[in-house]
Amino acid sequence: MGEQLDALPMDGLFTKTDKGRSLNFISDREYWYIDGIVPTRITLTWNVNSQIGALTNYDLKKLNIVVWGDSKWVHIPLNVDTVYLNNNNSLPIYNAGISTTAIGSITTIDNIVPDDYLA
Repeated sequence: MGEQLDALPMDGLFTKTDKGRSLNFISDREYWYIDGIVPTRITLTWNVNSQIGALTNYDLKKLNIVVWGDSKWVHIPLNVDTVYLNNNNSLPIYNAGISTTAIGSITTIDNIVPDDYLA
């Protein structure tokens, strides 16, 4: 189960400054809360309102999924989906087109257990 939220809470258990050397920037524009005990691949989507272009300097290779674990942000390996997930319909499908900084999706390479992380 997941939920897209608008902004990283200022009073959360995690901060944007505890990102380590491998991450350049953590967005406070939006984030996703995902919970569950079953190992699964995670797909996250964005649209123009997410401002992915500004976040990545218009380079999707710089886009990452990070989770909060062990008092720091942890990078989760991902692929930018060649054909992005269209979740604007009642039944999400992969048929919408090529992922760009304006609209697209990313998917974890391996299964993760969401409940292993706080965020």
